[in-house]
Amino acid sequence: MFVVDDYITLVSSNLAEKDDLLLSYLHKVRELEISPNVKNLLFTLYIEPSRFELTFVLFAYDNHANEVMGLSEGGNFFSSVSSPEIPYLSLSNSEFKEYEAFYEEHEWETDTKQQEVFFNWFLSNWKVGEQGQHPMPVYLQIHDEERTLDLKQEKWISSEKIWKQ
Repeated sequence: MFVVDDYITLVSSNLAEKDDLLLSYLHKVRELEISPNVKNLLFTLYIEPSRFELTFVLFAYDNHANEVMGLSEGGNFFSSVSSPEIPYLSLSNSEFKEYEAFYEEHEWETDTKQQEVFFNWFLSNWKVGEQGQHPMPVYLQIHDEERTLDLKQEKWISSEKIWKQ
């Protein structure tokens, strides 16, 4: 039987085993050339709950929330770069049925705590990858969520605040 705290611990330990995938992606990001037109970088986390997968996509923006073709690798300019799909949980068929019942009963608490695990995991790998030395503001948010993590200052901000700076 699933218990919220045990489930969160399981997700956290599974992600810790995937540090190499995230660090490889962050290394690729660090190697990108960034156009002077780019004023903000925003990692957006996409969660695929039916497959228990995460994908991070880095977007480049100007100061007016306009996406720009501001990232370059080998002379090719683009506006975003995606991570590979990163699994955060693996369940057998019998465990999945049990999980569905558990999730239905504890959805809000599970999602809230799970999001914290995702943010903390990304931030700890961000620090390992020495990304804090990046010259411009860099943020992380979950797709379609308001709350945004300022990775340089390690504090929560409203997504609207990104564009008012």
